[in-house]
Amino acid sequence: MPALLAVATLSVAWEDGCTPFSIAMNDAGGIVRAKLTMDEKSAVGLEVVEVLHGKDLPKKILVSKALWDVWGPKALPPGQATYLVLLRQGEELLCGHINGLIALSHSCHGILPVVEGAIPKQFAKEYDGTSDQAIALSQVRKQVRSIERGR
Repeated sequence: MPALLAVATLSVAWEDGCTPFSIAMNDAGGIVRAKLTMDEKSAVGLEVVEVLHGKDLPKKILVSKALWDVWGPKALPPGQATYLVLLRQGEELLCGHINGLIALSHSCHGILPVVEGAIPKQFAKEYDGTSDQAIALSQVRKQVRSIERGR
């Protein structure tokens, strides 16, 4: 069983103790949209369907089942979502762990679902810390482009 760790990985913490996706993406080496390809006892597989930011990113990402159980989006119908994922480098997730140890809190929201072209309203606050309405994927893409111009 993987070790669990409860500490902060980023300096900005919000009311739920976690940095929103839109803030954390400033530190991401890659931002991808991926679909779930397998959900097994030891790992969750994600296949990249779109690269929003980054170069030489993997086509497939394996996420430990323990990390997915803590940080993966909950209460979604199977097969109906893709996921926005923040990567540090390669297939290493930016959020939810420190050197492989799973953070139970005070990390960042680095995996968000996209359903019918938008982040559903129940996950919108995890995206920017304030929204309570669905956020269109086109708005996310626009924000990613503005970050890239600023680098």
